[in-house]
Amino acid sequence: MKKSLKNLLLLGLVSLAAGMFTACSDSSDDSPNVTPPIDEHNGYVPVTLPDGLAARTLTGIVKDTEGKGISGVTVKTGSVSVKTNAAGLFVLEQVWVKGNRIVVSFEKSGYFALTRSCDTYQTGTWEVSLIAESEPGRSTFEYFSSTADKDITIGETKVVLPADGFKNEATGSDYSGYVYANVAFISPDDKDFADAMPGGDLQAVRVGGDEAELLSYGMIAVSLTDNMGNKLNLKDGKSAKVSFPIPTSLAGKTPETIPLWWFNEETGKWEEDGEAKLVGDHYEGEVKHFSWWNLDYPYKQGTVEGHVYAPDGSPIAYITVHVGQRTTKTNSYGYYRQDVPAGEDFMVGIHTEDYGNFGGANEEVKALTPYEVKTVDLNVTKLYKIKGRLLQESTPLIGAITLTYGDKTLPSIASKFDGTFEMYAPAKYSGPAKLNIVTAAGRKTVDITLNSTADLAVGDIVFANSAIGGGVITVTPSLPGYAPFNIPVPADLNAYYDPATGKFSVQWYNEDQDYESGGWNMFFVDQMFECIYYNDEFMFDTDRWEGSATLVKVEDDKLTFTINGKCNLSFRTGDNEVWDEGAFYQSGELTATIVGDMNPEGR
Repeated sequence: MKKSLKNLLLLGLVSLAAGMFTACSDSSDDSPNVTPPIDEHNGYVPVTLPDGLAARTLTGIVKDTEGKGISGVTVKTGSVSVKTNAAGLFVLEQVWVKGNRIVVSFEKSGYFALTRSCDTYQTGTWEVSLIAESEPGRSTFEYFSSTADKDITIGETKVVLPADGFKNEATGSDYSGYVYANVAFISPDDKDFADAMPGGDLQAVRVGGDEAELLSYGMIAVSLTDNMGNKLNLKDGKSAKVSFPIPTSLAGKTPETIPLWWFNEETGKWEEDGEAKLVGDHYEGEVKHFSWWNLDYPYKQGTVEGHVYAPDGSPIAYITVHVGQRTTKTNSYGYYRQDVPAGEDFMVGIHTEDYGNFGGANEEVKALTPYEVKTVDLNVTKLYKIKGRLLQESTPLIGAITLTYGDKTLPSIASKFDGTFEMYAPAKYSGPAKLNIVTAAGRKTVDITLNSTADLAVGDIVFANSAIGGGVITVTPSLPGYAPFNIPVPADLNAYYDPATGKFSVQWYNEDQDYESGGWNMFFVDQMFECIYYNDEFMFDTDRWEGSATLVKVEDDKLTFTINGKCNLSFRTGDNEVWDEGAFYQSGELTATIVGDMNPEGR
């Protein structure tokens, strides 16, 4: 079965090097000095779009805090919705614009929902980090009776919830009963702070309506539900106490009070609401509702721009530039641009993990005056590149490529829409390495030998076409009392099993991109096995219940998994519950019979 480029895009794959900028650096237009001229040296093109859906291509990757791609994340902008693929990649061909800013939400069960936003000219590529609901040192889960005060702590961060202080968010009616609370905290000292925070560019609106650039001291998220999963919030007249530790990077900057801000998911900006006071080694304040809350000092806008060059004058394109608490990327000219808080010193630099594990470059920039534009050029050692092209037979293929060498791994990049890819080779390394590739047509590991003195052309990496003739998946539980059942498989299917990694995946979408009524996915990747077919759903999820699954054997087209610990297995056909969710709570075996040619060769 041959897949067109259009069909591959429908699988949610992206090019992480196709765009112009990333990471949401915004340019305010309240001063004419902040907009540079458009010339051949920077390629900067400001764009103004009306509110509503706009035809702009936005691509990106959604990762966990360890940098691994997250599959099945719902990426939504206005009425348009897609899901990330097995590598965490997504592509949007339309974006929702509000106030000349793009607003996109990211949501998956087991993770804190996140909304990102940036100025309209910055479509291209995004990198987004989601925080798991139970991540030691960063998030926690508690359930408690609503009739008593409740203290929830994450390290030195604290939230105090009031007794009898909750309401149903949808109906507004008072709530009494058990409250289920997920709480997260991110610090500006965190390595992935710029990718994990809401918004992404710290754009804000003060109480009087003035725009502000923020310097963050930390952010808290609180999500509350009842025992049925209905969202709760603080009822009118009630407030909760929040306590923020002072981040190490800001230990010498502790004003008596700092404003509090909540994130408006409709506008993609922070809004001022209250303040926190310095009490010993932390700041304490009160909030009247819950979403994401931010402890930030406001400044006027300044702007830093420049180019990243190699010693021979060639531009370093599509490289991440860290600017204070924010990040952006260079465009094809090596040009970057980022708004910053005027009045605050900051660093501009390239981090090692973003540039072939090379030492990078860092420049300290003294505080800018309001609306000042500062040029900071960076010079870095020129690294050689690994170049190639991904094809499915003769059709360009979009996929994620990760390089491993020795005991090190570089962050994933993706091929462009024509299947080509370029990635920086590690600095000062010669020897064996591996390209690990994830695509809609399967997975491959390609052995290469790096030479630190020249570019490496790996040529075409060709994936075979999938050959699936439809049929059924038969699920046979080994536990007594549970009968086998079948899951229909569409004929227009893309399936593969990788014997090297023990991963199995099936993907299919219909032509109209209507995921809810026509999508079918199945993954067995990093402990996640999920199917959606029309309104039918089959799910086997070990992440959620702290269990594990191991592929035991493959005989003909039969896959056998051993399930250990608490797991969840369910299957629904419309409103017909075939297997109750939560029934599979003990060790056992699950056998899935795949009808059709899996053809693992070349995958």
